[in-house]
Amino acid sequence: MRAALIALLLATAAACAQSPDPVEAQRSQCIEDEDAAPADQVAACTRYLANAKLSPQQRADALVQRGYLREDLDQENEALADYDAAIAAYPSDANAYQERSSFYRRHGDARRALTDISAAIRLQPNAASNYGARATIYDEDLADYAHAIADMNTAIDLAPVAYMFNDRCWIRAKARRALDLALADCDRALTMAPNSASFLDSRGLAHLQLGEFEAAFADFNAAVKQNEHMTHSLYGRGLAALRLGRTEEGQADMQAALQQNEELAQVYAGYGLAP
Repeated sequence: MRAALIALLLATAAACAQSPDPVEAQRSQCIEDEDAAPADQVAACTRYLANAKLSPQQRADALVQRGYLREDLDQENEALADYDAAIAAYPSDANAYQERSSFYRRHGDARRALTDISAAIRLQPNAASNYGARATIYDEDLADYAHAIADMNTAIDLAPVAYMFNDRCWIRAKARRALDLALADCDRALTMAPNSASFLDSRGLAHLQLGEFEAAFADFNAAVKQNEHMTHSLYGRGLAALRLGRTEEGQADMQAALQQNEELAQVYAGYGLAP
């Protein structure tokens, strides 16, 4: 009898050990189930958030995830409400500020985006990606070259990786500032990732701004060969060809690029590079 009771207790314990924690299952469905439809994940997050025993960090993580998913579903107001609630639940969560910053930037509110990514930097002062994100806001949205380069310098000090050098090259090349340093940055990036079409495109622009048209053509040409969808490089190759006196070839490239993206002429004019 005693042996039977022990066997029963062991079997019960084993069954309990194998039974999934329902709260953990909801968390997994909310945050980790990448194969689920976004609406199903939102529902899982909502069920998980109904648990009053979640820690502030757990609640913030789930709210950020639900906000991200709601953006996928074009539920913009609900997404922003989730990001707001995440920050209210756990004001020390840098990720919540990062996501809300991205939300504001996508919706054209650069100032709020800047405020939020700056808050993320205060919370995570050694996260290079946050400085890179803020540099992008300064560069692309606020036309503040000095602050953009300062942030890229910090980002590179923290993480001297290829794409960071490329980003600093790109900012300098677009702004026609410190072009010798821009070229050095792109060379460094391409030393680390020689076959990157994006990095070749950046260096092509730096060469073009320096008046090094043969080198610009070579880089843009290599970028297009790496990725035929690089319409920016196709237009740049056309400009380089024009400056080399290869008018027919250059016009053909530029026309082909404009058929795919009619804004490229305006973009390059913004770099000071009209045909």
